[in-house]
Order: sequence, then structure tokens, then C-alpha cells
Amino acid sequence: MEELLNFIREYEKRYDPENATIAEQLRYRAFNSTKTHSEWLQLEKDMQEYASTNPPEAERKILFDFAEMVGMTCSAIRLMQNDSEDTVK
Repeated sequence: MEELLNFIREYEKRYDPENATIAEQLRYRAFNSTKTHSEWLQLEKDMQEYASTNPPEAERKILFDFAEMVGMTCSAIRLMQNDSEDTVK
């Protein structure tokens, strides 16, 4: 866990939004801000849309590095939303 936190700290120091690729911008959104449920779901959608454009290999690798985390988070959000809807009925 400490290794991940160190990586995030170093990444924040180096991140330059003006020169970032789309995959780098998406990664930044994933790791560097508190997000609402709708923002998580939008991030997942944006990642899927970008991946469907057949980006270069380096960009696909960046997406792959955090796609599982985003997917699992969004899956949990959808499950919570479904549970809430079932409770209301």
C-alpha cells in the first residue's frame, strides 16, 4: 500500500495537464480527486469510448493499469443503486 501511495505522490508532482495524453488524463481523473457516483460512472464510460477508438499500445497499457479498479468501483456503485431501487419498491 505504501508503494502505491508513493507512486501517486510522485505522479502528482510530474503530471502536466497541458501535455498529457488522453489516457494520462483519464488516469489522473481516476486517482486524483474525490468523485461522486455519477463521476465514477462517467469516467468508466469515457474510458470505454476512448478504448473503442483503438488508441496506440502505450495508451492501452495506461488504461489497462487502472481499468480494473474503475470497473470494480462502478460495478459496486451499480449494485448499490440496484439495491436502493429494490428497497423502494
